[in-house]
Amino acid sequence: MLDLAKHADEVLGTLPDLIPAEADTSGSVARLIGRYLSNLREGLLDRMLEEQQSYRSTLLGLYHGVDTARMLQRVALAGGHQKVAMFCREWLLTREPLIGAANDAMGWFASHPDRAIERNAPGHSLFART
Repeated sequence: MLDLAKHADEVLGTLPDLIPAEADTSGSVARLIGRYLSNLREGLLDRMLEEQQSYRSTLLGLYHGVDTARMLQRVALAGGHQKVAMFCREWLLTREPLIGAANDAMGWFASHPDRAIERNAPGHSLFART
């Protein structure tokens, strides 16, 4: 999961280059909603879930991101947006193996069944930010 977070941080800086200069990039409402949903998950939902459920839920979100990138790549190609299509291709080439490794790491819970069924506590989550 740390490699996935590192990849996300690296990619975040490249996204503005894909947006045409004339596009409205304020996105303040979208950012506000995204921040709210993220805080809701971290502050409430993750604490209600067992650690393994939280991990699997995160994996589902990662798979959703891959599906979204695949669709965006096809739409970009159809619309003649080569930079966006290439970005998606490169992102998928890097991201998919990282998600595969995170999926493989789920076996950790089989070796640690007591930890797998623990509820997340503030600051003790597998996903706690440091």
